[in-house]
Amino acid sequence: MLTALSAARDRGADVQVLYHARNDDEKIANEAAIQKFGLGNICSPRNAQGLTLSHNKTIVLTKAGAAQAVLTGSTNFSVGGIFGHSNVVHICERNDVARGYLWLWSELKKNTAKSADVALLAGKTPLPQDPLAKQITSIFSPRDNLKALDWYAGQATGAHDALFMTFAFGMNERFQDAYRNGSANLRYALMEAMSGPTRTKEQRAANEAAIIELRKMMPYKFAIGSRLGKGAFNHWLVEQLSGLNVNVRYLHTKYMLVDPLGTNPLVVSGSANFSEASTTNNDENMLIIRGNSRVADIYLGEFMRLYRPFAFRDWLTQHPNAYEVEVGHLDETDQWWKRYFGDTFESRQRSYFAT
Repeated sequence: MLTALSAARDRGADVQVLYHARNDDEKIANEAAIQKFGLGNICSPRNAQGLTLSHNKTIVLTKAGAAQAVLTGSTNFSVGGIFGHSNVVHICERNDVARGYLWLWSELKKNTAKSADVALLAGKTPLPQDPLAKQITSIFSPRDNLKALDWYAGQATGAHDALFMTFAFGMNERFQDAYRNGSANLRYALMEAMSGPTRTKEQRAANEAAIIELRKMMPYKFAIGSRLGKGAFNHWLVEQLSGLNVNVRYLHTKYMLVDPLGTNPLVVSGSANFSEASTTNNDENMLIIRGNSRVADIYLGEFMRLYRPFAFRDWLTQHPNAYEVEVGHLDETDQWWKRYFGDTFESRQRSYFAT
């Protein structure tokens, strides 16, 4: 990618890059890459006072100074982001949306202190007044409160038929409540791990216990990132991780699908983990896409593509001894169909995906 940026600059394109430059290892790596590829004249540091992480992953395409399209999502512009774990890139070719991202880039380049920027970002991208109206809305962070996070959780709780979410760094308590108390007949979650980063083993154990309790409830299907390893179920080749990423090995996406097969689906996707830190401490962006069935179909297809292999591997990690596991076999009687009707999870699946 750095080679492409250099080539674009050399052929006369107006290329400008804003990079994370807080005092940490990422800054050192970024500035080493800038020097290696000779990009110093087009790169500006993002190091505003009070900011924890410059976490946007965004490219804005302009023509004659006017924004034409924006590429955003969860994918870091790195080898690990592309080849190391699951990610999403979302391209929006609406001029009004792209203009908002161009404004964001220009504002962040000023490196105004976070305390002065939060109100400006929230004012530029307010939460939808009518969450059911067909729209593409941007949400920029950091913000000075957690209303955006509460809004996401409220949409999750209000799902009528189905909820699908991905969590790269554990599940915030707001979303645990949404899964526990929501009304959707189906509630799926893909998680990198049952707990996000913690300071103590006791906190990690408590986080994992909360997810375990949620997994016992009937409307839920959770899949936790894992791989095929050695053990009693060693009929497959042992899988090797790429080794490209340290903190996130499997799942890096951050998106929520509310009733994606319904008449008015909601997709929320972007760079922000559904967390308090992503809302108030970091540079982040999210797209709220309401009423676009094609976009919802694509995201749901990707969710289920990941869910199936993760769920299988997750099950294997919970059953290391093959000889002690009761495995369901094909029911050759005329009663096989009964579990697909009535008040069962299989019945809920059949009803939702077959309509």
